[in-house]
Amino acid sequence: MKRIVCMGGGPAGLYYGLLHKKNNPKDEVTIIDRNLPNSTFGWGVVFSDVTMQNLYKVDEKSAQIINDALNHWEDIECFFQGEKHRSTGHGFIGIGRLKLLNILQERAAELGVTLVYDKKFTNDEDIVKEYNPDLIIAADGLNSIVREKYEDDFDVDIDMRSCRFTWLGTHKLFDAFTFIFEKTKFGWMSVHAYKFDENTSTFIVEMKEEDWYKAGLDKMSQEEAIAFCEDVFKDYLDSNKLMTNAKHLRGSANWIKFPRIICNKWNTYKQYGDKKIPLVLMGDSSHTAHFSIGSGTKLALEDAICFDRLYAECEGNLEKVFEKYEKERRIEVARIKNSARNSTWWFEQVKLHEELDPLVYYYSMLTRSQRISHENLYLRDKKFITNFENKLTNGKLPVEDSLTISNIKLENRYVLDSNVSQKQLNTGAGLILSSAFDVSSHIDISKDYDIKALQESGSKIAITLTATQNKSNDDIILDFEKNAIISEKDGADFISIDCASNVLGKLVNDSDYVLAIKVINRLQNAVKIPLMIKINASNWDTDVADIGDVISFVKELKKANINLVIVSSGAYSDKNMDKRSLGRVYNGCFSDEIKNSLNISVICIGNISSLDEANSLIAAARADLVAIDHKTITNNSFKEQVTLIRENRNLIKE
Repeated sequence: MKRIVCMGGGPAGLYYGLLHKKNNPKDEVTIIDRNLPNSTFGWGVVFSDVTMQNLYKVDEKSAQIINDALNHWEDIECFFQGEKHRSTGHGFIGIGRLKLLNILQERAAELGVTLVYDKKFTNDEDIVKEYNPDLIIAADGLNSIVREKYEDDFDVDIDMRSCRFTWLGTHKLFDAFTFIFEKTKFGWMSVHAYKFDENTSTFIVEMKEEDWYKAGLDKMSQEEAIAFCEDVFKDYLDSNKLMTNAKHLRGSANWIKFPRIICNKWNTYKQYGDKKIPLVLMGDSSHTAHFSIGSGTKLALEDAICFDRLYAECEGNLEKVFEKYEKERRIEVARIKNSARNSTWWFEQVKLHEELDPLVYYYSMLTRSQRISHENLYLRDKKFITNFENKLTNGKLPVEDSLTISNIKLENRYVLDSNVSQKQLNTGAGLILSSAFDVSSHIDISKDYDIKALQESGSKIAITLTATQNKSNDDIILDFEKNAIISEKDGADFISIDCASNVLGKLVNDSDYVLAIKVINRLQNAVKIPLMIKINASNWDTDVADIGDVISFVKELKKANINLVIVSSGAYSDKNMDKRSLGRVYNGCFSDEIKNSLNISVICIGNISSLDEANSLIAAARADLVAIDHKTITNNSFKEQVTLIRENRNLIKE
């Protein structure tokens, strides 16, 4: 017989406790909840149909009760700048958080789990003394005392985000997943709202922390703050009040900042007297996903399912369980983490996007996490995407639309990055970026590039110049000038100056871009063809440069008549190299911020593998042009790729 203690009575602790007891009835399982059984913070929670299917597989009885209590909806609605936009086919399910907990509590008790309520545990030693466990499941949430106490063991990384939010409820019933954005004299306020039972909707209010202070919400009582929100959103509440179930919190305490939590290890062993006991983190104690993508409850339940399955497969050998559990769950958590990072950032940037057409703003919101692409939206709601394309791109795919830069017309928004094969060069891209030519070498650029041959495909050509050798400033400037003149003479359409790596790049990322500006100014006088710049929006090392430094640099570029920026990113220190593995389209947020904060045209580059991803970036106004990763390009021409998308659309039934 084993003694299992779950510290925390949320979804992770409850669900693991009941699953373990169901499958190991002789074991003693105790779940310790700091709250009373009918007390919880928050209102509704959202998860997916896939999660629901997983629940049925492991405990059909509780899954059926949960399913009977679910609310289903298909639509997402957005109110922004006086316009309302709506699309369908999204497929959400939601349930009251308290209802979910009560169902799991009753099922756990039915199976023989010991449920201990209202026990304000402050350390693990007291739990060990009282319950003598053989395994501790630390499912004690965002503010986990176990994770905090042993943060070195768990290698904890916590990033407090920049908005304040409060989780409220209302009897106003929203029939779609509803997002509301209201501009006040203090700044933008946003709402995430959805119905989760027959009488109540979740109503989460969020705003930038500096605006929250401007509004004086930090000094308001809870009642005053709720009244403030009711006034701001009165046009959407239909005279319904806002409610809180956190009345035990005083003043502004229920306005919190979201902590993005990453633990690089989820288990440890600790010595308690003469007994060594394993501890494992589960749910929010080990990882968090921002509420804007609704995956926190999903991850908690699926953590419990995975650990329970592996416990059986490994016959209780915890060393094997821990190894497989972390390996398996990290894949899903990493996928959600990337989406959550993008979504969190987007909701922190309402002001950045306030000048967008409301329809484009809505599209940007729908695709913010990058889990939903342009063609995925078409599959969900053909009418919406058809209307979108008719209004904004004359019925074309976004990437098909032409673009004029400095009087040079690009036939489409599709860019081929460097090092492509000759066969790939004939794909019909609007722009081809050459691989970087080192101006500090003594090789004649004319021998490296046959620009006339490159132009036979109909593409415009940008020759990329870089420098690797630390010469004097005058020599570096002269090297760039000489090779730019040769490139123009040979027929290049653009000169691209690489400020993302090597000599100029390192200076930029040290916030000293004087030399780069001198190079640009010299080339403006030396050649007549337009210049573009490649920059590192981040080098993933906050000790060296951040996006603020880069935006300052791009402002200077704009003064120098640069009107096209290639947005890349990179790393100069070995300790940060792993941070570049950030998932698909990882520079989308950077290109979005540079483009919309400075009103400058950008090319987004970085793990972009399809026209579908390119369409999503362009339609959402995150980029003007998109460089497809040459490693993933097929031999199909641009027109053939577009035709394939059209043919796939024709297969979709009404």
